[in-house]
Amino acid sequence: MASGKAVLLDVREPVEWEQHIKGSVQVPRGLLEFVADPTSARHKAELDRPAG
Repeated sequence: MASGKAVLLDVREPVEWEQHIKGSVQVPRGLLEFVADPTSARHKAELDRPAG
């Protein structure tokens, strides 16, 4: 993760997020496909691959 070549996903549901995983992107498993799709309105830029 420190190199910027990996993204740590926390796919637990919001009710399970009492303790967040530091540096992770929280995305419930049921929404992962939408959040990862750059054409989706729910897309999170944190999941984009860095250029290069």
